[in-house]
Amino acid sequence: MGREPERDGGMRVEIVGAGLAGLTAAINLAGEGHEVLVYEKEKKIGGMPSARPDPAGGPFGVHRLKEYIGIDISPALSRVERNFLMIWGRKVEMKPRPGLPMYMVERGSRKSSLDSFLYGKALDRGVKIEFGQAFETRKDFEDLPPGSIIATGLEHRAFETLGIPHNTGYAIVAKGKVDHQVATATIYMHDYTVNYGFTSTVNGICYAQIFQADKPISSDDLEGFDRDVRRAESYNLSPWKEVDIGALPYRSYSNPRLFWGDKVLAGTLAGTIDPLYGFGMLGALLSGKIAATAQTDRGAAMKEFRRLNCLYAPELLGRKLMVSSPSFVRRSLAEMNLAVFDLLPDRVVDLWYRFVPGYGRMG
Repeated sequence: MGREPERDGGMRVEIVGAGLAGLTAAINLAGEGHEVLVYEKEKKIGGMPSARPDPAGGPFGVHRLKEYIGIDISPALSRVERNFLMIWGRKVEMKPRPGLPMYMVERGSRKSSLDSFLYGKALDRGVKIEFGQAFETRKDFEDLPPGSIIATGLEHRAFETLGIPHNTGYAIVAKGKVDHQVATATIYMHDYTVNYGFTSTVNGICYAQIFQADKPISSDDLEGFDRDVRRAESYNLSPWKEVDIGALPYRSYSNPRLFWGDKVLAGTLAGTIDPLYGFGMLGALLSGKIAATAQTDRGAAMKEFRRLNCLYAPELLGRKLMVSSPSFVRRSLAEMNLAVFDLLPDRVVDLWYRFVPGYGRMG
């Protein structure tokens, strides 16, 4: 993927998408002395304005993540203080695990978001970002210089234009404010979705979402979710609103891919998301680092990418089995997992976390 070096020994690298993967790649490349230009279709940082701001969570492995991507994101992380499951109408608090903490971040354009944190780091490194720059046709992408990084997140058009298999995500959300800064999360499982719904808080905001792939949320399903949310939470939310959460990269076992011709893919577009539970932030951050590595060593990048996504196939198989299972099977499995979870030692739970792309594979 040869590149003509600039006079100072660096290269010029163009990146499409100023999300987690694109900004991570940009920060790493600029830190290595390269000239980096990022194109972002929105008018400001943060992605999907219809869904922002929102709290999003997952296991990060903070210290190993810093070593791997070269960026300390801990200032943008909030440790989850209270974590609940709402299983077919029964709310249960999960036992905190100090040795295996879950974290919440804010996504969006506010100064307290992870997006804004990475944006600031990118600007400090001299990265140039052009907003309002949409790439919509195959020619738009083909005309990018060889080695350019495409990290357009959940954007439908990029999946369609590049011919990457995908599911369509459907979601209904509500937002609000709370009088505390504590990070909390509740996962809802019921007949109203074959995926799950969730509520969460961080940095004084609250958020609720029900979603699933390839099947719109019906009014009856939303009514059931709304009823559970009102029973479980005391905060006030805005009216429910349908949002386009974009493409979901778990249509095919071949979804994880690092290259598109002479271009490099990163983040959700590259398939670095677990298809069973939808954790994608950690995979996006790691794949941004891998995309930066691909500028100078395709072989090393490909090796790391395969290692990052080594559990994708069993995850996708698990998803297919879950989606095809009748409600009583899904409920029985959820109840069984709930019954044994608090009894499991941290080392066993840590093994489950390893199904999240990148967790446990950061060296």
